[in-house]
Amino acid sequence: MSTDVSQDRKLDRRGALRCAAALVAGAALGGGLSGCVGRGGTRLTLWTLALRPWFDEYMRGQIAEFEAAHPGVVVEWSDVPFDALERKLIAAASAGRAPDVVNMSDLNFARFASLGAFAPLDVAAKERYLPSALELCQLRVRGGGERRVMGLPWYVTPQVSMVNTKLLARAGMTAASMPRTWMGLLDEAGRYRVRASERGGGRGGGGGGFLFSQPLGEESQIPIMMLGEGIVPFSENGSGLIAEVDRPDVVEYVGRWVKAFGAGLLPRAAGTTGHAHLLQMYQDGELAAVSTGPSFLRRIKAAAPEVFAATEIVPGTTGKLGRAHMPVMVLGVSSKSREPGLATALAWHLTSPASQTAFCRLAPIMPSSVASLSDPFFAERDEGGLVEQAKLESVRSLRTATAFTAALDVWPDMRRSLEDGMKRVLLDGADLRRSLEAVNEEWRGLLALSVRSGLDAVPRPGPAAGLDDGDSGRVGRVA
Repeated sequence: MSTDVSQDRKLDRRGALRCAAALVAGAALGGGLSGCVGRGGTRLTLWTLALRPWFDEYMRGQIAEFEAAHPGVVVEWSDVPFDALERKLIAAASAGRAPDVVNMSDLNFARFASLGAFAPLDVAAKERYLPSALELCQLRVRGGGERRVMGLPWYVTPQVSMVNTKLLARAGMTAASMPRTWMGLLDEAGRYRVRASERGGGRGGGGGGFLFSQPLGEESQIPIMMLGEGIVPFSENGSGLIAEVDRPDVVEYVGRWVKAFGAGLLPRAAGTTGHAHLLQMYQDGELAAVSTGPSFLRRIKAAAPEVFAATEIVPGTTGKLGRAHMPVMVLGVSSKSREPGLATALAWHLTSPASQTAFCRLAPIMPSSVASLSDPFFAERDEGGLVEQAKLESVRSLRTATAFTAALDVWPDMRRSLEDGMKRVLLDGADLRRSLEAVNEEWRGLLALSVRSGLDAVPRPGPAAGLDDGDSGRVGRVA
């Protein structure tokens, strides 16, 4: 199970269009679609992402509860690897067997919904889920007007920071003194680099060459971090969103990361590799801090026990808004389901407070359900291991965390465009301003072909410090 949703593999637009065409073709076959009635009663098909074999018992229990409440209904559950989802969806839809309920990451959900893969849901979702998690499930579809609920948030993984206290101490720092913002880390990275380089590198306590890192090229986190700073690279007119990624404040912000990379304050992997390099370098003692989902603690404990022993949990790194990024897993109901009511009921059941709380007891994830947070399982405790500390830090962050994923069908394409531009700048020495101007033209072209959307599709929360003072935009409020 990959609980850091932002690591989900990107599906290109051509693949998504093939899937949409297959869904339409599947409907024309006139038979074999999900939700059919056979000798066992009504059959629903459910696809999840990367849960087996760790959560077989949990999923079987949830399915049994649903079947008991809906006599005559049989749920067939399939678990799909992340990198196989597109291929399997295309094949199933082409054969007229599109699944009734599909688990998708927040990154690709809006794209498939805009292409007609999912049906609008007529459910009272507003009071049930964390607003920021629900917002990215509320989309405009082609031919539609107002935003509609096109999926239900299942679970979330707000980021926390893991810090190697031994490495920080050798550079004269502590977990308490370490900056909590991305810009603060950039400011401190040079001083840390000098101190750490004097002591050499090595696993566990061997010096740690870099204070931190972030993916800038592959799986670039620049769009997420930029929105976390309150920098919104869009404007809006009567025709919809207008890209403004070449605006001076955007160029200045991105330029700080480019300058830090060029000065050697970030590892080369920041320009060439995605999230994988963060955990690998942290467990090898080459990074003093990493901001990620708490699920990776178990990997660190198994692969590098000496690093695990030196690790302390602190709040996730944020932009100046003070809001950690919160990836979201979504459940959507296929637009081709022959039993949309039952399929919606199944998604509703799996995302219920009781179901989510039970899931969180088994995995280092957080619920999207507001009611779940009143369960004693999420209460503060005076003692507990590192995983328990990470869980409690995640609970605290839910009050301000935001899903900094734009609810746009072309968002994955826009991110890929920026990533390509960033690689040219970071690795080939291309001019930043000209590269962002080229990216901006690509963004405007993508928006012209997309479902018409406004600024309400872009996360724009107020500062976390003003959470109780009527901040606007998409806010991860729990009360």
